[in-house]
Amino acid sequence: MLVGMAKPLAKLVKLLTPKRRWAQFSLAILLAVVTVLCVGLSLVVAPAERQRRAVAAIEELGLKVEYTRTDQKASGAFHRQSLRRH
Repeated sequence: MLVGMAKPLAKLVKLLTPKRRWAQFSLAILLAVVTVLCVGLSLVVAPAERQRRAVAAIEELGLKVEYTRTDQKASGAFHRQSLRRH
């Protein structure tokens, strides 16, 4: 009975085996890719964290902080109004 199962099992194994090898990467390449991703992420996160701390310090002084969209041009009058005490 087990002898008859060998052929279907062999066919199943052959179907599940990939036809080509997966690309192989060294640990050094993995480390380099992770390093590049971390540096790229830090370029985005660091300015946002610096802005968050600056806003917290301004609000601690009792001043109000307002944000404008980057596609809008803000005039000097707008900035003077936004720095009034609330």
